[in-house]
Amino acid sequence: MKTRFVPLIILGMSLVPSVVVNAQWKWVEPQPQGNTIISSVVVGNKAYFMGESSTVFSTSDGGNSWTVYPPYCHPREGVFIADIVSNRLCFTDSLHGFICSPDQGLLYGTSDGGESWASAHQNLWNPGSIYFSSARYGFTTDGLFRTTDGGTTWDQLSATPSGQGYFCGFTSTDSCHVWNSSAADFGTGGRIKYTSDGGASWIFQNTGFQSNSDTTYSLDAIHMNPSGVGIAAGYAYSNVNGNAASMILRTTDFGNTWLEEGASAEFNTIISISDSLWILIGNDWWGHYGTAYQTVISRSTDGGISWRTVYQPQYPFPAPRTGVWIPSQKILLAAGWYGVIYKSTDLGQTWAPLADFPKTLHDITFTYEKSINTSFGYAVGDWGTFLRSTDRGSSWTKSEINFGFPYYLLCVEAKDNFVWAGGNGQTLALSSDFGNTWRRVQTPWDSPIASGNIINQISMYDSLRCAVLASNSYYSNSIMKTDAVGEPSTKEKAAHASNFTKTVSGRQTFTRPDAVTDNGSTLGSIIYTSDGGDSWKTVASLQGMAITAVALPGPQYMLAGGYKIGDTTYYSGFICASSNAGQSWEVLTSVAGHVTKISMFNCLDGLALTDKAFYRTTDGGKSWHLTFVSETKTPSLISIPSEKKNSAVVFIYGNQYATYPLDQLSYTTNKGATWSDIDFDLPTFYPIEGFASIDGPSNLFMSFGTVGFAAQTSPTSVVYQPPDMNRIPPSGTFTVSPDTLPPNGGEVSLSWKSDDAEVAWLGPGFGQVDPGGSKKVKVNGPTEFSLRLQNQWGSTNYVVSVSGVPFSEYSLSQNFPNPFNPSTTIEFNLPVTTHVSLEIYNVLGQKMTTLEEGYIAAGQNKILWDASKFPSGIYFYRLSVGTNSYTRKLLLLK
Repeated sequence: MKTRFVPLIILGMSLVPSVVVNAQWKWVEPQPQGNTIISSVVVGNKAYFMGESSTVFSTSDGGNSWTVYPPYCHPREGVFIADIVSNRLCFTDSLHGFICSPDQGLLYGTSDGGESWASAHQNLWNPGSIYFSSARYGFTTDGLFRTTDGGTTWDQLSATPSGQGYFCGFTSTDSCHVWNSSAADFGTGGRIKYTSDGGASWIFQNTGFQSNSDTTYSLDAIHMNPSGVGIAAGYAYSNVNGNAASMILRTTDFGNTWLEEGASAEFNTIISISDSLWILIGNDWWGHYGTAYQTVISRSTDGGISWRTVYQPQYPFPAPRTGVWIPSQKILLAAGWYGVIYKSTDLGQTWAPLADFPKTLHDITFTYEKSINTSFGYAVGDWGTFLRSTDRGSSWTKSEINFGFPYYLLCVEAKDNFVWAGGNGQTLALSSDFGNTWRRVQTPWDSPIASGNIINQISMYDSLRCAVLASNSYYSNSIMKTDAVGEPSTKEKAAHASNFTKTVSGRQTFTRPDAVTDNGSTLGSIIYTSDGGDSWKTVASLQGMAITAVALPGPQYMLAGGYKIGDTTYYSGFICASSNAGQSWEVLTSVAGHVTKISMFNCLDGLALTDKAFYRTTDGGKSWHLTFVSETKTPSLISIPSEKKNSAVVFIYGNQYATYPLDQLSYTTNKGATWSDIDFDLPTFYPIEGFASIDGPSNLFMSFGTVGFAAQTSPTSVVYQPPDMNRIPPSGTFTVSPDTLPPNGGEVSLSWKSDDAEVAWLGPGFGQVDPGGSKKVKVNGPTEFSLRLQNQWGSTNYVVSVSGVPFSEYSLSQNFPNPFNPSTTIEFNLPVTTHVSLEIYNVLGQKMTTLEEGYIAAGQNKILWDASKFPSGIYFYRLSVGTNSYTRKLLLLK
């Protein structure tokens, strides 16, 4: 069978690129990227690496700097298994290269050194891996396809010799002489296949090993030098007793004979510096048949006769899996899990990571700093890791929050210059200088690190007032019914086995959500401070309820959510409110599912997530309305950007139990009234721990489980500009009815509402009020009322008046609100009934529309202008009465 790769023409001809344009992700920690690396190759003085999620990157200076190329395919198009035994990246020269997806048989090529890739979109019948022995000759493993024209066409050879098995390791001394080793496969594993005619025919070389019913052999890697000295490496597994042993085979006659040498680990990457100096890189996974293998880098200086372990990473350092030797620079690079890269400059005797080892980041947040018109970013994770950005996430610095012992930070919250961080062992830390210095805050929960509470949510109202939520540790005897030895009873374990699955960095320290104390009190505790952590109040418990979410939208107004204790299905959720900082509660709403997050835009508008549904409130949490629900999808994480108070981004996973893949990303620009989907590609298949956004869908930051990397994407072009409509003082409405009373007075109704105010004051003499409300007031004569709205970007004042005196002159009032989007009210007063004209003009003096034309009765008149069809900008409205005219300016901001 012959297939033709139409877009790709090698050897002096052109490659027509077919670049997949996706949301571009930039790895913040670590650099250059965080996907597990599964293949590497050297071309001249440049080393190329390939990882999961369609990642390709290179270095030409020994790892000092890196070039990360755009993904060559959609992550879901080229699904990869992180299996080092399949070599999937290869180059025929400095410009032309190939990548093969062994799972789907798709072939990708480049003719510009990896800058762009073209896809053949052809299936090579499960080719396994791909290898080129020269610019012309290339091979695949399973199905054995061969090309003799640089990849333009491929021939499928007959399976000769018969029963060839699964071959994965390739090596060659020239274009025609190629060796191929077989991986674990019953009956065929442990063999080496050889061709001397460029793959037209193959023979088996005798290794002395072939898998049988008693023993399975695997040779995962092979390398042959032009001198005839070669090494093959793998393992042997006993099908009888389950024992495993490593294998290293050595030849000095081009593989005609092979001798077995001792080894202490399974190796799957072989690097030859010379005939005498060799490097082996081992595997670090719980490997074949559940047998644990060590992870080591070994070195031989006598041609592979004896070996010495030169590097063995210890947890939590990830392990290398593949590597290259760059002769022109005399540098060795080894790479592997979670994007880790190690370097040796002394021919492999010593190794060091190029960057700090990756750690899981559990939470990310941003806060807008109005004094310098930018946003600060903060991220926290395992081992006290703390990342900080002062330039909207463009660059990050790493430090640790450590008070004498390593611990895990699970949540972070910030406002102005104050930053709170919390984690295991009831650790709570506070910084009052943008995260530069920290102090440990004492709480009512303080106890030894091995037990007690795990702080997992923090909600700030301002720099002084803060609410902190903690769940109880699996090892804390005080929070669950236990046997005498202090472990959960067998009955409880059986009833709630599914709740023991969540871990924190490999430790079983998260709790069963439905565990209760012997006196039946709440699982999940909240404490509240109004003085920056100097003193705390313990929030009143909710009998029979597990609290798993908290929000503090007002100085004393607190919301909490969770589910009923004992409901293992998580379908009986609740959201309740307190007007006195949690000293008493009112259960407000029953919701479907376990409440995981409550996020408020202001005192009135907010969103709540459960594991089954997505809810919205517009009345401060008094009522919640279903806005998303699915039997197969789970709303999981939500972010309200620091710079756009009316928008939010929500992640929705593909099914209600799996932590990945991510299925949907949606955002709103009107506080959740309507939603739009974002088309993007997730850069990794690792579960997402947390995320944050600065300005909606344009700049997103994620933290990934296990790998611990923050990433950023900009699917649309974003230019950072001075404050716009999302960073201005609040706007709202303030009305009085009626506004004209008889001479002896009467009762009027005041009504006000603001979507972006954090606090409001009503005058005269009424003091602080909610940003939205109404009040009836008795007046005896002409009276003026004032409303002041305030948020972090300033305040706005409104005045309404009640009059009993007829209008004596014409007047045109300033429109309200102003600025507005998309409608505003224009008010004018007429002492007599007369003919008037009310028109809208643009800044060039062109008339845009006529709002009113004709006779209008005397008194106060209000005209509504709906400008939804007009672009943002400055406009003028003019009232014409006879020969007189009155003009004012208004501002439309969309």
